[in-house]
Amino acid sequence: MSEISSSLQPRELFIAAEISAERTVALLRILVAIALGAVFIFAVLPDVATDQPFVVRQLSFASATIGAYLLLGVVSLATNFSGHYRPWMAWPVVTGDTAFLLVCIWLSH
Repeated sequence: MSEISSSLQPRELFIAAEISAERTVALLRILVAIALGAVFIFAVLPDVATDQPFVVRQLSFASATIGAYLLLGVVSLATNFSGHYRPWMAWPVVTGDTAFLLVCIWLSH
């Protein structure tokens, strides 16, 4: 590892660290989305009365939100592994994380 570190310039080290961090965060996004989806499927869906229209709408919003967060993680991870990831891409992805949280808060109220 020290041979690699000594041969890279500081800027290249920061870029490599950013790419590695984004890969880790992308995996965490996917795991969180899968965990939320599992809780939704096994704990929420069996006890829901779907005879009321607002409940069906809430279920569809929750499903879409979890799916969108999973998609954000998958796209981020695929971009990272394909070698197309650039450090500026962290900004739109973090904006997606923030949008996810804001949508969850809005839907829960």
